Amino acid sequence: LGLEQGDISVRVSNASASTSTLGNVFSAATVFVVEEAITAYVTLRDIYGNLVSGETSSTGFSFTPSLERNNVSYSIFESSTGVYTINQLLPVNASTYLADGTISTLAYSVKIGEQDIASSPRSLTVQPGDVSASASSVTTVPANINAGDYFSLTVTLKDSLLNAWKQQIFLVRVEVSVVNGGGFYRSDAYGPGQNFLEPTPLGNGQFNYTIKVEVGNGPISYQLFALTRATSNYGLVPISGLASQTYVKSIEASAAQTVALKTLTTNQTSSTSGRSPFDAGFTAYKRIKLYDRFGNARQNDSVGAGAVTVRFDGHTTNSYIDTLMPSPFTCGQGLSVISGFEQTMQAVNVSCSNSTGECLITIEGIRSGNFRMIVFVNGVGALCEQFTVLQGPPSAPGSSFDLGVVGSDNTCSVATSTDTTAQTVGAEYCALVYLSDAYGNRLQSAVSEVVTIGNLSNPSSRSCSYTKVDGSGSFNVGMGTHLSNGVYDVRYSGTQIGTYSVVASIGREPVGVSVAQSCKDATFVPWYVYKFFPSVEMPNYITTKPSTLNLIAQDLYGNNVTSGSFSFSMTLNLYSYADASTANDGLEYVISVATSTLVNGMHQLSFSLEWPGVYRSSISLNPDSRYADLARFTTNFTQTPNPSGVQSGLGYVTNLTATSINCAVSTNGVSNYRCGDDEFTDACVASYSSCSGVTVCSGSTPIYCPGSSSCVASISQCACINTTLTRCKSGACVIDASTCMENGIACDDSGLFNCAAGAATGYPQCVQSSSDCPSPTVCPPGLLICDDGVSCAANTSACPASSSMGSGCPAGQFACYDGRCVQSAFDCPSKKTCPTAGNVVCSDGSCQADVSSC
Repeated sequence: LGLEQGDISVRVSNASASTSTLGNVFSAATVFVVEEAITAYVTLRDIYGNLVSGETSSTGFSFTPSLERNNVSYSIFESSTGVYTINQLLPVNASTYLADGTISTLAYSVKIGEQDIASSPRSLTVQPGDVSASASSVTTVPANINAGDYFSLTVTLKDSLLNAWKQQIFLVRVEVSVVNGGGFYRSDAYGPGQNFLEPTPLGNGQFNYTIKVEVGNGPISYQLFALTRATSNYGLVPISGLASQTYVKSIEASAAQTVALKTLTTNQTSSTSGRSPFDAGFTAYKRIKLYDRFGNARQNDSVGAGAVTVRFDGHTTNSYIDTLMPSPFTCGQGLSVISGFEQTMQAVNVSCSNSTGECLITIEGIRSGNFRMIVFVNGVGALCEQFTVLQGPPSAPGSSFDLGVVGSDNTCSVATSTDTTAQTVGAEYCALVYLSDAYGNRLQSAVSEVVTIGNLSNPSSRSCSYTKVDGSGSFNVGMGTHLSNGVYDVRYSGTQIGTYSVVASIGREPVGVSVAQSCKDATFVPWYVYKFFPSVEMPNYITTKPSTLNLIAQDLYGNNVTSGSFSFSMTLNLYSYADASTANDGLEYVISVATSTLVNGMHQLSFSLEWPGVYRSSISLNPDSRYADLARFTTNFTQTPNPSGVQSGLGYVTNLTATSINCAVSTNGVSNYRCGDDEFTDACVASYSSCSGVTVCSGSTPIYCPGSSSCVASISQCACINTTLTRCKSGACVIDASTCMENGIACDDSGLFNCAAGAATGYPQCVQSSSDCPSPTVCPPGLLICDDGVSCAANTSACPASSSMGSGCPAGQFACYDGRCVQSAFDCPSKKTCPTAGNVVCSDGSCQADVSSC
């Protein structure tokens, strides 16, 4: 065709997204870290695979890196044909590490036109830089914690660009140190039995550490270490918040950790001086120190309880007076008080120091025996110690005694209240003295001090209610005999009746701390009848009149025997007449009195003598069968009795004289009356009223009162001869006016009439009407009524001795006119009412018109 051959120049086409590629992305540090250069390569090709050179990002392609809140600087140049280097890609923000393990990435893309080239977009994780102390922080470090309690510490870690740090727990280590040398703990040693629980990543650079520290009473400090990129080692990150310290407090005291610093002794500081056994009344000390369950001493700022209590068990000697004391409880038997054997010391004081955790236990003990002291800490047994307490020396105030009775086997046993209110004189009695020390601990053996009754160095130190029993003429007191176990038997007997106070003594000091404990009262009553005799010198008896002979009975010691199972009988034998002019000299006349009657403590023999003269009175004692064979008083006995009488064993003989007061009838037929008892010298007159110097009572005032020499309507109007007594309306004189019959008579409810109601002259008796009231009881002319309201006598000195004593009925009983005591006044016998109004009742029981007829 005539064409010439030539070169054809073919140009590459524009870069094509489909054939261009995004090459490797790398860093010199092999990891992608903020502010460290990242390099990327782009290879541009056209659609035919030809390398495209000379392009820039503004014409050939676009490069777009992106990361949240990140501004990335970079440069682009063509490093070889068609290969473009993107250099100094410097990310500022790191990827965000979230709690769920996800992270945000740096994304970048290369586009030609609007189309991504192959391998675009690409992404990579950008790590934060090393942990920055200034950018990191920690939650508030607690000021105080309790030993053994878990607490939380949360740190937020960031690099210098404020990027939250990575969340791998092995990259960070927290160390906790006990400042005072108690060791340290690391967070990479976690799990059961460790001081750290497994750390928890919270995301966004936060880590939570759960920690416990058991070493108390001091501060702990914190340090945080993080792995550095340059050295691949842990480096200290001095976060300012971790500079604070936390004080670890000791917690409640533990029984198991309690330590004894000093054993129980009477010396506050020494464990050897003053050790057990102690004397009763001792004060001893034990020192302990309290720790919590981790071994931390209790101090001022400790939390929880630190209560220390002390209890005791064991055996007291007083519980085993007559038996062998058991072996002591040992501390190996446990740290709890043994049931049934708990003991109480007199005083226990526990004083604990908050600054040192030490406690001083002070005990005072007065009981002797063997004991255990158990120390409880917060109610749990902690420590145990055995000790023994001995009895002190004998102490009279600490000792005691009982009154006793001597048995048939000659042993002394404790007396009953009945025994002590009826101790017979002459009989042997006893007192049991129980020796104790000043604290009441019974002694077990004999002592050198004299143990007896009475014998006090200062008798006035015991002002008892009654005279004290002592070794005197009234009492026979022996020295105490040691029986066993510190018990002494003191024998004594009395010779005087009455109530006395017994005071035992040890070394001349009274037993018992007070009068109430020292004075034990015993009433001594008479023994058997040893001696007896008439109560008065034999009077002249008047023939045909009721007469009495009162006998006084006494025991061996002269005490009047006023009660008991005995009586008297009497035989009266007339062996001559006093009137020699009669023709009946030598006529035998015998009167027998079968038994006596007990009246006001004396035995009364009642009789009536028909013939005047001298009688031989033979009195016989019918003794109590218990004492029938015992000795009696005996005087020189003669066949001819003398006026004073003589006793020989159970018999007593004396003379008594009977006189007739009847006068002969005169020649003019008038009956004469003798004005006295002497039929030889006293005049016979027509009647008693004719005697000189006499008062004759009659009519409405038939009663003669000797005290006022006046006539009254009723005996109740006469004062008692014994002015200390009170005359009742019944006529009886009594010691206590409340025992008068009228105080126990009430007739209103029965519809009957009370003769004593509202009238000074009435006798206390319930009748149908006032006309039925008793007639006045009178004595024959020339005689007066005695204080017993029954007996008649020529003068007050002739009244029976018993009548002047007055009725002494017990409280709550009433005195009858005949002397008996009754529970109810209605049980008293009624007095006689004469059928004719205005009549009187004579002493012989007959009704007469007036006194002169008696």
